[in-house]
Amino acid sequence: MPKRGSGLDADLLDGKDASAFADAAHKHSPADLVLDSKNRLVTDVQIADWTAKETATGAQAKATQALNDAKSWGVNAVSIGSTTDPNTTQEPYILTNHANGPGGGVHWHIHTFYYSTKTGIKHK
Repeated sequence: MPKRGSGLDADLLDGKDASAFADAAHKHSPADLVLDSKNRLVTDVQIADWTAKETATGAQAKATQALNDAKSWGVNAVSIGSTTDPNTTQEPYILTNHANGPGGGVHWHIHTFYYSTKTGIKHK
């Protein structure tokens, strides 16, 4: 039984001459590439851009600073005193016995939750 496809002319199948394809000695080796600053796997601009990216150490330092800032803000955003009005305070946590508080002649711990801002009509 003859082999299927034997005797076919490859040029008639794809319309290209055999010279349009890679030489039989062709290899996929970086040594075969002709490279310069504009013709290579990456450009100088790409290398500079990658070099300028965040490092793990830099990212960790920023994350640590953000955590410390949040802790500092939370600790320092407490109002203590009997004159703090829970209806007008811009602090998230207060200790008060103000007349606008729950009452009873005692100090109340009041935690206020804010939307995206501390100010404005609909901030609480």
